[in-house]
Amino acid sequence: MSIEHQIEFHATNRKKGKPPFYFDGVAYGLYQLSQRSYLTIQKYLEHQRVSKREKFFGNEGRRDRKPDLIEFNSRRHVRDNAITNELKEYYQQVCQVCGNSIPTLNCAEFEDCGYSEVHHIRPLGSGHDGPDHTSNMLVLCPNHHAAFDLSVMALHPDTLEVYEVNWEEGPRISGKLERHEPDHKLDPACLRYAWEEIWLKNLSKKSWHI
Repeated sequence: MSIEHQIEFHATNRKKGKPPFYFDGVAYGLYQLSQRSYLTIQKYLEHQRVSKREKFFGNEGRRDRKPDLIEFNSRRHVRDNAITNELKEYYQQVCQVCGNSIPTLNCAEFEDCGYSEVHHIRPLGSGHDGPDHTSNMLVLCPNHHAAFDLSVMALHPDTLEVYEVNWEEGPRISGKLERHEPDHKLDPACLRYAWEEIWLKNLSKKSWHI
């Protein structure tokens, strides 16, 4: 039911068989909201939005609320943290895509410090069953890690060019890896899996093509 039909159905001052007073006839059986009524509805909707924001941010009664605790059984892949930590140290905590590192408090005392994350090119879980090996890993900053996980960024399996999604133009090449040491061999099978089974399939959902 359209908003016009909802308004017409709930109008209290309409005459039987005729549209409410705030509709203008534009053709036989067709009506549109009058300008005055349209502005009134816009004002009402804005009032609803403001009320919702005030309710969400200004609810003092929930200020001291603590989250509930529940117990549950689950299964998860146990990652080899020793390997991921060693790879991050190998790249000195620097993102392979942008070449940046997030400094931490320890950087005041130690060199080669910072914060980075390890991305598995072919994911370990969710049915992808990727290997927990350095050949299936990239060292990334949190932003680029999220970009790869959300399929808005990917590595071409043959050229190692970095592709990213531009929402006006679709996927495009943004460059190559800023850091890629020769000793760090990437698994071609994992790269192709991530490209074909994850990146391209997600692009096809938006009718985008490389």
